[in-house]
Amino acid sequence: MLRTLTLTNFKNFESATLSLGPLTLLVGANASGKSNLRDAFRFLHGISRGYTLAEIIGEKWGEGGILHWEGIRGGLKETAFHGTDSFQIEATINLPGKGRTRSATYAIELLLSDGRPPAIGAEWLLLDESKGYVFDTHPDGEPLGPSDPHHITVRLAQPARGPDPRRQFLSDRPVLTQLANDSRYSKKVTEPAQAVIQVFAGMRFLDREFPASVLGSARGLLVAS
Repeated sequence: MLRTLTLTNFKNFESATLSLGPLTLLVGANASGKSNLRDAFRFLHGISRGYTLAEIIGEKWGEGGILHWEGIRGGLKETAFHGTDSFQIEATINLPGKGRTRSATYAIELLLSDGRPPAIGAEWLLLDESKGYVFDTHPDGEPLGPSDPHHITVRLAQPARGPDPRRQFLSDRPVLTQLANDSRYSKKVTEPAQAVIQVFAGMRFLDREFPASVLGSARGLLVAS
């Protein structure tokens, strides 16, 4: 399950952290940010579908003109806080394990600029604080940097001895999904990525409109994970 959600420059949240429990209900007045929180959860859910960043924020159409994904409300122009050129979403997650629960932290930062598709600015997955990162674009706070406008360099978890742990990935889609099902990489990397995707894929977005007899004039946000 999701334990916390931290938003930086996303929608109307300049900096905010939401703690989550087995049952978390959010209620508030119109325009207080409930739907924007729902958009943040939908962004993570969109990652689990294997979409590009542009498709997650915009729309995903299939053959025959069938709409598979509605995107994030407002599109690129309204995704970042007050016109800033980037935003970050970070989630801490309890992952099911063999006989125990593991803790993971996943974060993704998107760079937004006029006339260009959204791109990864930073992304990482940490598995249990003592074990360090599964992958990271900024290990030890030191960015590895892109090699060209279409790729970003990522450092993967590797044994102390072995091949160079740096790899290049497309910058127009989450590294998480590029790694998850790539047989070229060890299970030390792919299995945690798959577990996080499974959590994001398990979200269910219920109808946000409730009868007045249930909530009166209030409206709530329900996200099941």
